[in-house]
Parts: sequence; structure tokens; C-alpha cells
Amino acid sequence: MLAGAAMPDYGDEHRLFAQSILTAGVMKEEDAIEIFKNAHKAVQADEPSTGDFSSFLNVVNDKLAPLNFQIRNCSSEITGAKFIGIANTLKDKAAEEASSLEKKHIEIFKMVIAAAVESNGVVDEMKILKVKETGAGHKFSSAKEVEDLLGELTRNNWIERVSNNQIALGSRCFIELSEHIKGQYGEDLQDCIVCHSICIRGTDCLNCNSRVHHPCLNRYFKRAKNQKCPKCSKPWPNGEDVDVDDAPVIAPIVGEAENENDANSKKRNQDTNPEEEKVSEEETKRPRRGRSAR
Repeated sequence: MLAGAAMPDYGDEHRLFAQSILTAGVMKEEDAIEIFKNAHKAVQADEPSTGDFSSFLNVVNDKLAPLNFQIRNCSSEITGAKFIGIANTLKDKAAEEASSLEKKHIEIFKMVIAAAVESNGVVDEMKILKVKETGAGHKFSSAKEVEDLLGELTRNNWIERVSNNQIALGSRCFIELSEHIKGQYGEDLQDCIVCHSICIRGTDCLNCNSRVHHPCLNRYFKRAKNQKCPKCSKPWPNGEDVDVDDAPVIAPIVGEAENENDANSKKRNQDTNPEEEKVSEEETKRPRRGRSAR
């Protein structure tokens, strides 16, 4: 919201949208925008533009704040796809554990998070399937039990599948647990210099050591019409190619980092992505920067 601008009144259209997002937990941004438009139609309000979406969410968040909830946005670190979701804003440990996850899910999920931080965001699923017992003492009868747990975590957007045997942290994880992850692994993590959100899967500028998500970097290059580092402005040294479509920009939600609406993200949501493969190969040839050795 601009300084001095009046906050629009909270109306039935905001209430309908809030009910939908509270029920869903997390959804694709394009689906959230469709609900936003349909909510206006349902109450016979003036048809909004996509540009009104961010200010609309600010109004909803203003009402949710006393309840310790906030609507947040995030991007897939793998595909760049945009998501909207609801998060608990309480900072204490009880709030971190207060989710729909059962204890055994939480234990496995913590292992996935730790493995993702260690391995630049992509986890070999077989390593997780071989787990017989967690640090908290939960024992698994078979790999099938662990596989079923991972399947449920995937269906609920806590993790996402990169390929047949690789997984990564999902949209719900970044929406609900980013602060917890920063608190746990802060010394090993940097924020993306483009979207300013936590960056687990990404690449580094070899000039200034800044870190950036691959999709964020590509969109930035496309918009800037050059391949210079977003922070130090020196020519990007890593050799990433630009191959993304122009995308409209949606203003950031108050309290959240800037996120761009990528209407063509579905095109990149494939198991095999030449851009990702090129970056991954590049990363294996050089030492990791910006993280402490573990």
C-alpha cells in the first residue's frame, strides 16, 4: 500500500476469499486470482483487475493478523511456479509444530529439510527410503511405510517431486516454515537477491557471492535485457542462458518479499529441464559458496 493511501473496506468478497484460502491451505497463484475474481462476482461487486490482487490480500491480512494468520506467497525453487497460502505467524516452538502433520511425518520431514539444505535443495529419495529409525526414536517397519509418508507429504505440498527419484521442499514448506528453517539453518542459508525469500536451491554469483534462485535469475535477466548480477551489476559469470517468457508483475504483499506472477510457469514444470540440468552441472564443477561447511 502507498503511504497515505486508505485501506479499502473489508467486505463479503474478502470474507469469501479468506474462507477459500483457509480451507485450501495452499494453492497456485493463478487459482487464487480466479477465486479473487469469482468472489467479486458472487457479491456483485465491480470486476477487479489482476493489479488489484495485492491490495486485496493486504485487506484480508489486516483482518487475519489478530488471529495470528497471514496469507503469504512463494515460488517453487525448481520450476518458479507461484503459490499462495496461509501461515501461522506465532514464533514459538509450539506453533512450529502445530500443523496437520503427524509426529512421524514431522520426523521424516525434518530429515528431508536437513538433506535439502545439505544438497542444494534436491534430495535423493532413496536415502530417505532407507531410514529405519528417526532421531526421536520412531521406527519404520519398511521402506513402503516411509514411501507412503513421502507420498502424503507430496500430496499436501510439503514436498515436491523433481524426478522419479528426487524430491525438493514444496510450496507449503516455504509458506509455513521459512522462519523455522532460517532459525535452524541460518548459518548455511542466504536469501535470494531477487525475491528476497529463503534460497535453498539456487546458484551463486562468483563475483559478489550473492545467491539467487534459478527461475528468479532467468526472469530478472529477461526483464533487465542483460545478464548482469542483480546485486553487483557485473556480468554474470556462471553461464546461465535466458529462456523464459515475459511475465506480468504482481506487486508484493505487505510484509512479504517481491514475487512476480509467472503465467507461463506450467511450461517449465517438467521432470527434465535443460536449464536446470545446465546449472546443476555447473554447480558440481565448483565449490559451494555462501554456506559454512558442515
